[in-house]
Amino acid sequence: MPALRRKFCFAIFVLMIAGCAWGQTKTGPTQDKSRPYLKLTTPQRVLPDAQPWEGDEFPHTLSLLEVKRGGFRYWGWYGLNEGRGIGLVRSNDLVHWTKYEQNPLWTNARWPSALARANSKHKELLYFAVTRDYDTSSSHIVLATSRDGIHLIEEKVLVPGVPDERNQNPNLFRDPRSAVFT
Repeated sequence: MPALRRKFCFAIFVLMIAGCAWGQTKTGPTQDKSRPYLKLTTPQRVLPDAQPWEGDEFPHTLSLLEVKRGGFRYWGWYGLNEGRGIGLVRSNDLVHWTKYEQNPLWTNARWPSALARANSKHKELLYFAVTRDYDTSSSHIVLATSRDGIHLIEEKVLVPGVPDERNQNPNLFRDPRSAVFT
């Protein structure tokens, strides 16, 4: 039942975000003037300062899972804006974060999308879809797995490189009914 509740809460969260995005969509001159534009608060920095491997790049994406390992409840894998690599950050309250001291987990990688408990035979196994060779005509998306969330093993290419096309920004999803990854 707790898993079903989490899935329901996540679905509600996604719908809320989609609703907020729809509500912020500008429709041009015919926009409804009775609905004021959403005013955002001042951005807050929540991730610790950059580590040396990050250089002049900055976190661009964050894929977050509740895994309760290594003294942390939440684990997040982030990619840097220009594809230099993937790092790990962990938290117990989603406000205070600690970067993994031995980052990066992978180099030449961007936009990690993580999924937990997708394999009923190996519930501890984590799955990742990751962009490789970002911003090149040979960019491609790979599937990786990890038992500990730190050591990622590239399993296979999900979307091969195509000349003059960029394959990037994957989002990993497993249909709970069909067990098919998309």
